[in-house]
Amino acid sequence: MNHIMKTNLSFLPALLGLLAIAAAFTPTPAAAENVVPPPHEAFIGVLRKTPSGEFHLEIDESAGKPQTYAIDAAGAILIDDQITGQAAQRGNILVKAIGRQEQGILHVTGIEEYQEFVGWLSTRKHHNAGHQPNQLNQEALKTEASAAPEFGLETGDGDRATTFYAFDAAGQKEAAALVKSVPEAGGGLHVLVNGAVRDETIQVSRILRERSFTGYIVTNSFIAEDRPLKDVTRDYLLDSGHATSGYGYVVNSCGGYEYFPFYHDGQARIRELVTRSTKADHIKFIVQGFDFWRGRTTRITSAAEDLSAEAPAVETTVHGLISTRSFYLQNRLQFSKSPFSITRDSLLTPASAAAGYGIAYKPCCRFGFYRTDDAGHAQLASLVKNSTTPANIKVIAKGTLDLDFFKLISVEEDTGAGPAASYSLKGRVVNVLTEESSLLIKHEAIPGFMAAMTMSFRVEPKILKIAKKGQTVTATLRVKNDDYWLEEVQLQP
Repeated sequence: MNHIMKTNLSFLPALLGLLAIAAAFTPTPAAAENVVPPPHEAFIGVLRKTPSGEFHLEIDESAGKPQTYAIDAAGAILIDDQITGQAAQRGNILVKAIGRQEQGILHVTGIEEYQEFVGWLSTRKHHNAGHQPNQLNQEALKTEASAAPEFGLETGDGDRATTFYAFDAAGQKEAAALVKSVPEAGGGLHVLVNGAVRDETIQVSRILRERSFTGYIVTNSFIAEDRPLKDVTRDYLLDSGHATSGYGYVVNSCGGYEYFPFYHDGQARIRELVTRSTKADHIKFIVQGFDFWRGRTTRITSAAEDLSAEAPAVETTVHGLISTRSFYLQNRLQFSKSPFSITRDSLLTPASAAAGYGIAYKPCCRFGFYRTDDAGHAQLASLVKNSTTPANIKVIAKGTLDLDFFKLISVEEDTGAGPAASYSLKGRVVNVLTEESSLLIKHEAIPGFMAAMTMSFRVEPKILKIAKKGQTVTATLRVKNDDYWLEEVQLQP
């Protein structure tokens, strides 16, 4: 959406009635021969909030006569989560809810304010000066942010005259926080804003910046089956039963391999791209879109298959902790327990043995998990049985790494007496953090350790004195226990 229209809401009852009637008589597309219609449907209506704090959805279903559905408790939680700030408190706003209706109760699995606007994050000063919004990069935005600017959204294609809509007070705070959180310089900030336009001001529910993602295509059913990524095939992805569960992607991030489903309006595009792919497995896409972190879903703006050469499975050394698959699945978001809480006695229980042993590793701020086969499970089980360490059993494992699957060759307990693990690092200096004795580096993927990302690394004082933003950097990354740093640092213009 490249523009915003100021709207008179008096026509909503008639419009909603037409939408409901059209939805009821819309035939199933002939192209979807093997696709079973989803069990949930979309409900478009006005969100009402009662004096007692309960939420209802009012829909004009026929002849201007509204039908009101009570929203269940799970839906009320989603409203608080997805429609934040003033919007949820106001009520009386147009929303789209995904769910099912039973006996007057709407069981909601997703909800959002129905108005959404896509454009460039800007300031009134920048707009009034006639500058192109897509040229207002993060560094310039941060400079303007220090002067308490009036943030807003510029709509248009970024190259020609645009319209500026200021954010309300909540939107000003969210925009300032967004600008502060973006580490690297580059082009303008393309954003999606949920909210409502009132007198040329957007009352903001949330602001999402467009991101670029690279990940392996899977389905919700594949994730539910909890199988290793190496098992995903094109035939599996195109099977009607799996396809109708919904597509998503798995990316190697700071918490290991994590899954993000695609928003429902991008499912057909992903299926088309999978159909066109000539790869039998490991289908990888480069996606641009808006990442709904709370719902862990991604709304696609563009997608293309990543045709770069697939890195072969490599033999590597992994430092980590012995864990179980069930422990990782229960605690992978790190909101409860970390692998450091795992005791030897808990690993020796029949339930732990049945769940399957693997290695928990910490690529950055959170733990990931490498699963292994039966032979690897037996090696880890033997090590646990013979260990005298009461808890937090650390290991050094050698094997072949294939995405999230680690075929174990040998493993020994890590007593801390051995040398630090070494990895090659290549990247670009984003910032020099003198007070932290670190460089903020946007680095390439580090095979066997972590995905490409931007993070800080401790370096020697002499490197801090000569390092500059924008320089390319190569170095040796040393990792021991929970500590890591850079040595042999080379800087180039």
